[in-house]
Amino acid sequence: MMCHFSSSTLKLMKSYIFNRYQLVKIGDVQSHLQIIKSGVPQGSILGPMLFLLYINDIASFVDNTSIIDLYADDSTVHESGYDVK
Repeated sequence: MMCHFSSSTLKLMKSYIFNRYQLVKIGDVQSHLQIIKSGVPQGSILGPMLFLLYINDIASFVDNTSIIDLYADDSTVHESGYDVK
């Protein structure tokens, strides 16, 4: 499946995903800010949609004889035969 987005939508999604930082704070002690290099914010509104866009075409990259199960954020590929490669 091919998705086409306008340049303004891509710009919005890019600003949502890139240049994010996190730190850990326990009581009065906190870590240094660290850049987040991958993923989307957990618990975010756009997170599930971005995940679905990412995972949606995974079945098209698996051999036709394989069975792929997709459920929420879990995927399983089943293969059987005498010579599984």
